[in-house]
Amino acid sequence: ETPSPRRIRPPEIVSIDGGKNWGLLTQLKVSKADGTFRPALPGDVTHVKWNLNQTLAAGSAGKLVFRGVVR
Repeated sequence: ETPSPRRIRPPEIVSIDGGKNWGLLTQLKVSKADGTFRPALPGDVTHVKWNLNQTLAAGSAGKLVFRGVVR
């Protein structure tokens, strides 16, 4: 089972469908069984895109740090 984030801090670009579509969590909708939609919640997130604030040249190295809790 994939752990789900408790919080998504804007402007994180996320996917709720396994990486097929991307957007801000506030812009995404989840289809319900009855054909209606509801706003996406942090627990619906399947993937997160990270935007780095500087570019990395091909073949270069860098360090990325993030905090998380695995349950």
